[in-house]
Amino acid sequence: MSFAPHTEARHHADAATHTHPDHEEMGTCVFADVHLKVGDTVYLDFSGSGAHGRASSTVLGWREGVSVMLTQPVAADKPLQLFEGESVTLRVFTGRSAFAFKGNVRKTNNLPFPYVHLSFPKHVHAVEIRRSPRSRVDLAATFSVGGTHMGQGTIVDLGAIGALLETGKVLDPEVEALQLTFSFELHGVPVSLDVHARILGMKGYSSTGEQPSVQYRLEFDHLKPNDRLILSSLVWFQMYEHPDTIV
Repeated sequence: MSFAPHTEARHHADAATHTHPDHEEMGTCVFADVHLKVGDTVYLDFSGSGAHGRASSTVLGWREGVSVMLTQPVAADKPLQLFEGESVTLRVFTGRSAFAFKGNVRKTNNLPFPYVHLSFPKHVHAVEIRRSPRSRVDLAATFSVGGTHMGQGTIVDLGAIGALLETGKVLDPEVEALQLTFSFELHGVPVSLDVHARILGMKGYSSTGEQPSVQYRLEFDHLKPNDRLILSSLVWFQMYEHPDTIV
């Protein structure tokens, strides 16, 4: 299967104007670069034997080179009992950046209220997040054009304002929009969405024999307020539960 010349030109031009990565790896920085504030919410990943999984906490303060002081971490609305020496990864999202550092529990205290000291980081890992972050999701989807079913595909990544759709159906270059239908679970609750999306262009194309594979960059429009809220909640849930999927 091949494209007409004007179709190829359109997609090559589109690809040429979108060469920037979805996020920029900033490498390592120091604690001060995080611009953490007292009262900020942070997320903790625990590892090792008897690991607690993931939890959230609130920043109480820190002393440079000594420790970072947090409220007792909470998971599933229950406070966690931590042990000195326990390994932990702290993650925080501030503005357009995500930061993380590894450490261990230095001290736990119950008076005058439960709190914990984490070891102070020498290095912090940082990643700049795109204006509208997306999560790699691998969701099955169907799509239609003008009320006519066109085919099936896979949503490669998904965000609050757009998605990347991979499909074996090559659309006519005159098609500018489609209706996308897909389902997923959010906090254990099944959700189905049927959204309208503009086609911004083709991101990639490959063909093995007679089987093409094409990716379309989509931007949602005319989203219902509830649909936008659901999509935003999905992205933030992924940022907390599966930060490695964020692009």
